[in-house]
Amino acid sequence: MLEVIGEKLSGVRQVLRVRMLESSPLLVLFTTTATAGLIVGLATGAPLVRRELVRIDRPGWAGETAFAGQGVLYVAERVDLPAVYSAGGSKPTRIYETPAVPLPPRIKRQTAYESRVVQDLVSLDGSSVMAAFVRRVTVAQSPKCWPQCRLPGRGVRLFTEVRVRLGAGPFRRLAGGPGRCPSGQFWPDEVAVAGDHVVYSGRLDGCKGRRQESRIVVASVRGGKPVREVIAHFPPAPFTHVAAAGRFLAWTRDQGELPNSDLRNPRLVVYDRLRRRVDYRLKLPKRLRVKTILSLDVQSDGKAAAQIEREGGRCSIPQIIWSAPSARPLLHFIPGRSFAGTSTKVKLARDRLMFVWAGGRGCADYRASDLVVKSLNGAVVRVLGHYDVRTRPVSYPGFSFDFDGTRSAFAESVDLDPGNANRGWTSIYVDDLR
Repeated sequence: MLEVIGEKLSGVRQVLRVRMLESSPLLVLFTTTATAGLIVGLATGAPLVRRELVRIDRPGWAGETAFAGQGVLYVAERVDLPAVYSAGGSKPTRIYETPAVPLPPRIKRQTAYESRVVQDLVSLDGSSVMAAFVRRVTVAQSPKCWPQCRLPGRGVRLFTEVRVRLGAGPFRRLAGGPGRCPSGQFWPDEVAVAGDHVVYSGRLDGCKGRRQESRIVVASVRGGKPVREVIAHFPPAPFTHVAAAGRFLAWTRDQGELPNSDLRNPRLVVYDRLRRRVDYRLKLPKRLRVKTILSLDVQSDGKAAAQIEREGGRCSIPQIIWSAPSARPLLHFIPGRSFAGTSTKVKLARDRLMFVWAGGRGCADYRASDLVVKSLNGAVVRVLGHYDVRTRPVSYPGFSFDFDGTRSAFAESVDLDPGNANRGWTSIYVDDLR
């Protein structure tokens, strides 16, 4: 079934992050039984015991983190060949490493720039039977005349693809990849896994008379072959968030930016996969002055949550919102500010939210934050970590984590010497709510 939405989109702001990390070897220390320490929960005072699964001998070298059955998947970041690991057994196992991508001839001919291929593995997600991620391949270019010419660096996108793994098999490309004609490739945005199906969003460029559009696609693997269904398509958007849980899917929409950079008619769309129709749409009021929808999640009963960025005068206001299925869905706010400077992610399961919470209210108070689990009524259930840039050594959470309602998986880095990438470490932790 196709749901055609006819509004014209002109763009959600998207920041292209190019990680210019050194490509030295990665040393992984496996500590499957180590206990990182005790943290006192703010709500009940009950001790929190975090179990360290993995320690990587560099700060900031763990990217996406996701549950896959009883194990934990994580991305070990390297600028040229990032890899996906599975942890939870006797020792972590590398289950995917990106192949090397040579510089295209057209890039080599651009002699005014130093060019390097950069690869990112993002939007990692998994279930008991599937795992998926988005692979982005970009050429980072810096002018050879710098600093005299003061020309800015730039990024040239090569391709983006969705890769899926069924069971213990290899990761195979499901969507995207190099296009058959120069401007006609599919550019995936995000991917989400629920049970035995995958949902992904992305933009299809025009080619040979084909119109440009953004798409929401549901896919499964049957008999070793992918089966895809486009459930929504609409005028092209720069970026579309997507989420899935049980029978429900969710994605973000807007109609471009107003002259003041606020989003025009931003909303969350929740789709019932079994009934094959949109269950509800949550429109965000104009008075909120939403600049960006930063992240999105949905739980198995159709409740949806998002982190948004609002206009706040001297500084923006990141905030967590949520809603539930209804003929007239209501907009709910989680008290306090989130901390988009550390992580823009929000996870929702069993009426509990996991996100990074700002320690203060004003712009200057964004130096401290907590990685928390809160109930939908705003009560703190768990404080998984406290971070303050004024402390030494500096510790900070990874920008990705996962939460299934009882278990949390997240990365945390310790920087012994800020500015020296070789002094510190990154740990992958798991916490079980009791």
